[in-house]
Amino acid sequence: MASSESKMAEKSIDGVASLRGAGVLITGAAGAIGSATAKLFAERGARLALVDRDVGALQGVEAELYNASANHKSFSVDLLDDAELEALPRRVLEEFGEIDVFVSSAGIEMVSYLNAMSVQEIDTQLAMHLRIPILLSKFFLPSMLERRGGHIVIVSSMQGKLPTGGKAPYAAAKAGSIGFANSLRRELEGSGVAVSAVMPGFVSGAGQGVRGIEGSSVKLEEIGGSVTPEQCGAAILKCIDQKLPEMMVVRGNPKVMVASNAIWPRYADRLLKRIGAFDFWARIAREKGRD
Repeated sequence: MASSESKMAEKSIDGVASLRGAGVLITGAAGAIGSATAKLFAERGARLALVDRDVGALQGVEAELYNASANHKSFSVDLLDDAELEALPRRVLEEFGEIDVFVSSAGIEMVSYLNAMSVQEIDTQLAMHLRIPILLSKFFLPSMLERRGGHIVIVSSMQGKLPTGGKAPYAAAKAGSIGFANSLRRELEGSGVAVSAVMPGFVSGAGQGVRGIEGSSVKLEEIGGSVTPEQCGAAILKCIDQKLPEMMVVRGNPKVMVASNAIWPRYADRLLKRIGAFDFWARIAREKGRD
């Protein structure tokens, strides 16, 4: 790692941020987006701190990264346990080193009407998708500010931009995470630390959304398909390379619908109904008896 200047301050000839030797921490590293993103960082020569509570899945990601000759270390952590959460930054510093890039991609999928959720389920959604990204950003930010370089990437969701039924606490947390990223980005203007929000739509493969529709008759094709974990990872790298404030990762161009939702919500309702997305998750919740 660089001493007085962060690796993130380096630039290659083509203007892409140099990640070789940079310390990158990824939460949810054993998940679909986290593992795909880790591989892309490894290809760029980054050092990886992989955080997840699934030890077996983490070992699988490590095995793949060995083939990429990545310099990495895994940390088995239950982020919902405050003691483990608060101990993580110290563990990482002592066992791995400084963090230049923090990618918050840990998440929990839950499809349910609000009145069928327990208080614990609501708290878990809000903690995992909002409280934990905020706290970890706070924990890793001081050293980035001291070195005047770094990047925080919050993996949010299109549910934070275009919420649908059946995921109210999740959508609230994801909308909050987008607001957090934008506010922190403006707060840190001129500090050398950048902040981005990445908002995937439905992610294929072993993603949370795929698990969410399992056991229902609802088909992914009804809402126009999905994006891949690799596309999400590429978006994260693009945000770092170009210091983008935010990036949506979906099939097609969602800008008109997002703008409509902000300006004229009832018109956005009609558009969502037309493409089959308005009650997509609510239908799944009903089929699973979570209404």
